[in-house]
Amino acid sequence: MIKNYILTTLRQLWKHKLFSVFNIFGLATSMAVCLLLILILNDQLGYDLFHADKDRIYRVVSGRGENSVPTKPRFATSPLVTSDMLKEAYPIVENSTKIIGMGGLFKWADREAVFDHNGFMVEEDFAEIFSFPTGDLNLAAALKAPRSIVLTEKMAATIFREKNPIGKVVTFDQLGLFTVTGLLPELPPRSHLAFEFLVSYSSVEVFTEEQKNMVNLADETGHWRGYVYLKLKEEASKSQLESALAQIAQQQSKIVAPSAYFLSPQPLLDIMPSRDYSNETGTATPYIVLYFLIALGIIIITAACFNYMNLSLARSIKRSKEIGIRKVNGATKRHIVFQFLGESILLALIALGVALVLLEWLVPKFYALDPFVEDIFELEKTPLVYLLFFGFSLTVGLLAGAFPAFSISGFQPIQSLKKLSHLDLNAKMSFRKILVVAQFTLSLLFILAVTIVIRQQHHVLNADLGIRTEQMLNVRLNGADYDIFKQQALAIEGITGISGSDIGILTGENQITKVTFQDEQDSLQLYFLNGTANYLENHDIQLLAGSNFPDTKNDQGEQFIILNEKTIERMGYPSPESAIGNQIIIDTLALSILGVAADFHHDQIWWEPIQYFGIRNNISSLKNANLRLSDDNTEAVVSQVHQLMGTLVPNDLVSAYFMEERIYFMTKFFKMGSRIIGFIGGLIILISCMGLLGMVIYNIEGKVKEVGIRKVLGASARNITWQLSRSYLLLLGVAILVAVPIAVLGGNIWLQFFYLRTSIQPLLILSGVALILGISMLTVLSQTWFAAQSNPANSLRNE
Repeated sequence: MIKNYILTTLRQLWKHKLFSVFNIFGLATSMAVCLLLILILNDQLGYDLFHADKDRIYRVVSGRGENSVPTKPRFATSPLVTSDMLKEAYPIVENSTKIIGMGGLFKWADREAVFDHNGFMVEEDFAEIFSFPTGDLNLAAALKAPRSIVLTEKMAATIFREKNPIGKVVTFDQLGLFTVTGLLPELPPRSHLAFEFLVSYSSVEVFTEEQKNMVNLADETGHWRGYVYLKLKEEASKSQLESALAQIAQQQSKIVAPSAYFLSPQPLLDIMPSRDYSNETGTATPYIVLYFLIALGIIIITAACFNYMNLSLARSIKRSKEIGIRKVNGATKRHIVFQFLGESILLALIALGVALVLLEWLVPKFYALDPFVEDIFELEKTPLVYLLFFGFSLTVGLLAGAFPAFSISGFQPIQSLKKLSHLDLNAKMSFRKILVVAQFTLSLLFILAVTIVIRQQHHVLNADLGIRTEQMLNVRLNGADYDIFKQQALAIEGITGISGSDIGILTGENQITKVTFQDEQDSLQLYFLNGTANYLENHDIQLLAGSNFPDTKNDQGEQFIILNEKTIERMGYPSPESAIGNQIIIDTLALSILGVAADFHHDQIWWEPIQYFGIRNNISSLKNANLRLSDDNTEAVVSQVHQLMGTLVPNDLVSAYFMEERIYFMTKFFKMGSRIIGFIGGLIILISCMGLLGMVIYNIEGKVKEVGIRKVLGASARNITWQLSRSYLLLLGVAILVAVPIAVLGGNIWLQFFYLRTSIQPLLILSGVALILGISMLTVLSQTWFAAQSNPANSLRNE
C-alpha cells in the first residue's frame, strides 16, 4: 500500500509540474532560511559545553553603587579578593581562580617582527576548574613559576615558526621577559574564554609597581580588576553560593564605603550567548536576538506551511472527481488522509534536498552581510545538524499536509462528482485571509524595522558628540618620548595640532576613581584621563568657565583638574563659574577645579549617557599622541607618521587609528543586525508573496465561470481585474492599519534605550507602506490580469 501511495504521489507531482515546482520552491526557500537559523542557534547555544564539570562552574558578577547597595549585577568582573575569601572561608567551594584579561605586543630575540596577541593571566587552579584540551601538557605545573607563559600552538607558530618554543624567552610589551613553559593544542571555537596565551598569576609577585598598574593589579579590591570563577562541590547548591557571596559583598562594602558591592553567581552555561554585563570577555549574540531568530523561524515556516495549504486546497478543486471516484471504489477517509499526508511529506523531503542546495548559497551570503558576522558565527554542519534537518523536514511535511488532508478527505462522493461550484471551500477562506493579513503585516513590520535601525545608526554616526572626531589620528607611543615625537611630527605637512593623553578617547579604555567633595560622606565615581595642556583645544571641547592647564611643567606635582558640566551639576554648584577654585579629593590628593568643560561623550555612544568626567594634567606617563590632521593628502601623512614611529621605536608594531573608525566600529553589531533583519525580511516578503499568489490562484480557480460570464456580458479586462483584485486591496489595507501603529509604538519603545536617538518620521512610514503595497499589487495583478485575458468560450465549455 505504501508503494502505491508513493507511486500515486509521484504521478501527481509529475502530472502537475508547475504546481509541484511552485510548491517545492516555496517550501524549499522557507526551509533553507530555517536551516540557516538552526545552524545559527546550534552555534550560539553550544558555548562551553566541552567542560567536564560545566554544571558546577560559576562566574562571580558584580554591581557597585555610590551610596546604596545595587539590586542587580552590572559587571562581568568582580573584586579579585573574592576568590581568596571563597577558598578560605566557604567549604561549599571546591576551587576558585582569578583571571585577568591581557593583550599586547610580543617579541622574540631572534626575530625583529612583533605580534599583537590577547590572552589571560591565570592561577594554577585555572587548570582544575576548566577542561580546555591540553594534550600531554600539565597546565597547572606550566603556570606555577613566575614569568611563565603558555602559548597556543597557533600563536607559537606565528612567533617561532618551525623552532621548538619550549624554554624560549619572549618579551611581552612593557611587562618584561617570560619563559615559554608549554603549548596548548587548538582550542574549542565555542568558548567564552578565547585566548592565545596564558601567563602565570604568580608573576605579579615579581612585577614592579608600574607593571602592576599596567595590569590593574595595584590592589585586588576594585570590581573592574578581573574575573573570578569557581567550582562548587557536588553536594553544594547555588542558593548556598548566593548566601556566601552576599556575606562577602557586605564585608567588601565596608572597605569601599559609602559605596557598596553586590555579588552574584552566574552559571557557566548562562554566560554565552549574552551581553547582559559590561566588561565581557567575548563577543556573542544577545539572547534577545536569538529569541527573535527563533520567532522568525516559526513565522517563516508557519507561513510556508499555510502557503502549501492554500495551493493544495486550490488544486483539490480539480482533484475532486478523483477523490469521489476513489471513495465510490471503497477508499475510506483514512486512506485519503494518508495519501495527502504522504504527498506532503514526500514533497517536504524533496524540498529539503533543494533547501540544502540553497543553504550552500545562503551561508556565504550570510557571512558576506558584514565582516563582523564571521567573528561571531561558526556555522558547522555536523551529523547531528543533518539529523535535525531531516526531523525538521518531516515535521514540516506533517504540519503542511494535515489541514488539506483532513479537509479534502471530508468531501462527499456525490458532491465531488458534481460541478466544481458545488464544493463549499469558501468557508475556509476567512482563516486564509487572516493569514494573508498576518503575513503582510509582518512583511511591513520588517521593512519598517530595518529602516528605523538604519536611520538610528546613521543618526548616531553623524551626531554631535561634543568632541572633534573628524581627521583625528590617535597614535600609540609604545614607549617613545611624547615631546620628541611631538617636535618631529609637527614638521610633517598636514598635521595641524598634537596633544597627548594616557588613554585613548572613544576606544573602550576607561579609568575611574572615587571622588569626595564638600561633605566627605558624599562621593561619586569619576571617569578621567590625563592630558596635556592643549588637550581640550586640540579636540574642540568647549571650555564653559575657568581656564585651561598652564602650558608649563609644574615641579610641585598635580594641582588642578577640569570637570565636565554634568559633574559640576552633581556636586550641587548652581553654575560652572561657581565651581571654579573649589577642591575635590581623589584618594588623598586635593585638586582645585581649574575649569569646567561642556559635556562630551568619551565611551559607548549607543547605550551610555554622558558620564561624570574629569581631565587631569599628570603627564608623566603619556601613552597616546592625538594628531589633528588637515583634509589634504591624509594617506601620505599617515605613512609619514608610521615612518617616524619606526625610527623612534624600532621593531615595534605601529598602532594608529582614526577616531571616526572607532566610532564606526562601535556600530558594527547594529550594522550586522540590521543587515540580517533586512536579509531575512526580504525572504519573508518573498514567502508572503507566494502565499498571496496561492490565495489568488485559489480564488481564480473558483471563479472561472464567473469570469467567462462577465466577459460574455461585455465586461472589460480592466473591470474584471478590478473585481478580482479589490478584495486583496482590502486585505492589504487591513495589514497596513495593523502594522503601522505597532511599528511606530515598538520603534519608539526601542529608541528609548539609546541616549542618542532619532525620531520616526511620517515619510519613513510612507516609504515602507509604498514598497509593500507595490510588491503585493504586482503579485495580485499579474494573476488577475492573466485570468481576465482568458477566452470565455474555453472557460464556459470546461465548466
